[in-house]
Amino acid sequence: MFVLKIMFVFLACLMMSACRSGDRGNYYNNDYETTRGGFNFISFNVLDTYDVDSRSSNLKQVLDPFNSDGTFQAFWAISTAQHYEARLFINTAPVTSGRRVFAYAYCGGNDYKVCGLTEGTFYCSMSKAGYLVCEDGLGGQYIDDWLRNSSRYYLGLEICSTQGYGCSTRYKEVTVY
Repeated sequence: MFVLKIMFVFLACLMMSACRSGDRGNYYNNDYETTRGGFNFISFNVLDTYDVDSRSSNLKQVLDPFNSDGTFQAFWAISTAQHYEARLFINTAPVTSGRRVFAYAYCGGNDYKVCGLTEGTFYCSMSKAGYLVCEDGLGGQYIDDWLRNSSRYYLGLEICSTQGYGCSTRYKEVTVY
């Protein structure tokens, strides 16, 4: 009888060791060098109002409403097999608190208007009045108060898993006129 109980406990432990909770697939976040299931944020780049591409230039990108009607592009690439959300924002520091989000995209499923599952682009512009807007339909953000009081700006892109694996954010310092 004692041997039977030990065999039962051993068998139960063996079965439970074969199970695992949640999806612990590969997740690589270049910002923090961590792994934990989900996606790999490969790149975030900007094509500024002077057509300078951050992929091929080390110059700070410029958002100038007086050049090319203030149009610019922000694009990204990730490696994932799941749906995600992308938020483009501007801030006066490379942090998410206090940011002003002016573009949003849900990527995956049947919505491929803004992005495919692994890459996307926001087509944006900045007005002379300090209004940032993109073609995604979210609306825009005024930053004219920042233009009077700040001198440093960071364009940020936050990618968030819709399956609960968290978010990853990248920043580009930009000059704003």
